[in-house]
Amino acid sequence: MGASTDKLSIPNAPSSGMIVFYSRYPEPSAGSWFGHVWVQIAGVGTYGFYPEGIKDDSATPSTLKYQSFRDRVQLNRGVDVLRSYAARDYNLVLQNCIDCCRETASAVGLKAPPANWNTSPAEWLGNLTTANL
Repeated sequence: MGASTDKLSIPNAPSSGMIVFYSRYPEPSAGSWFGHVWVQIAGVGTYGFYPEGIKDDSATPSTLKYQSFRDRVQLNRGVDVLRSYAARDYNLVLQNCIDCCRETASAVGLKAPPANWNTSPAEWLGNLTTANL
């Protein structure tokens, strides 16, 4: 069963602005064996995809980031992807935080690199950065 957004409303982007992708390395001592990647859309919020669904990631510390200026239409395409992930089931191998960010990046017009089961979030973010230089 997909996650619910009953307590999390994702608004539309009010104007053009930055989209920022963040990642962090794995932290086994904190129970994070794989790392994480998430996205911030200007005027909208900061969101990541977890086993529990889409969550506010505004307080999550990051180790890497990539940012790009996008127009309002592009940003709202990214918002649509985030909303669609609110109804999806998380799967560490088949549908995870990288997949959510990859689809969001593509929706806003960035060159989104592929990812497979052994691509780490930090590695994927590095590939996104390189692809969009």
